[in-house]
Amino acid sequence: MDIRLRFAGPWPVLLLLAFFAAPAVASPFKVLVVMSYEEDNPWCREIREGIDSVLGDNSDITYFYMDTKVRFDSGEARASEAYALFRLLEPDGVITADDNAQWMFVLPYLYGKVDTPVMFCGVNAEAEKYGFPSAHVSGSLERGHIRESIAFTKQLQPDLASVCFLVKDSPSGTALQRQVDSEQSDYLATVGGFFLVRTTAEIRALGPRLNSDCDAVYLDSLEGIT
Repeated sequence: MDIRLRFAGPWPVLLLLAFFAAPAVASPFKVLVVMSYEEDNPWCREIREGIDSVLGDNSDITYFYMDTKVRFDSGEARASEAYALFRLLEPDGVITADDNAQWMFVLPYLYGKVDTPVMFCGVNAEAEKYGFPSAHVSGSLERGHIRESIAFTKQLQPDLASVCFLVKDSPSGTALQRQVDSEQSDYLATVGGFFLVRTTAEIRALGPRLNSDCDAVYLDSLEGIT
């Protein structure tokens, strides 16, 4: 059986934008958006489209990309550059996407140090890990619709008994693993294995086990493997 599940829908960032939305005024608002990943990342593109559709008419929006999915080791240096841009722009509000932007940028530079409103989205960890929410930081968490995906696949394939997970070895991948560990007792199929990989060679080596232990494979966050 070769049924594959993929949760790739954009997080409903529009719910966050009401924090900044306001009637049109003579001077536009200045908003700084700090993305954890690269500019051509599909997830980042979709978030940007949502932000532009709501804030584009009354805001000057500046986007900064930390590129941590493709160059993780330079993330903290990029966060320092983002802070320099923040100081230059003096924005009315900041939007930060995904976990790396929180612990590399928000916590060391903004959290409890400025009054500027900060809204986050796409965060996999529990908000308490970063001390969120606070007086000037709030947002929404990202959670994969794993339980629902398995239930839907079960309707299509009633004999589905096991699901395996194939995910890039990254902070997002380990966050997804924590989610699976915490809720798998509610799934309509057993978890045959959770595999964090870095290379295509590792994926090929897993082939026999995926074929023997998994009726379906849930793929997530494989961008950037070599």
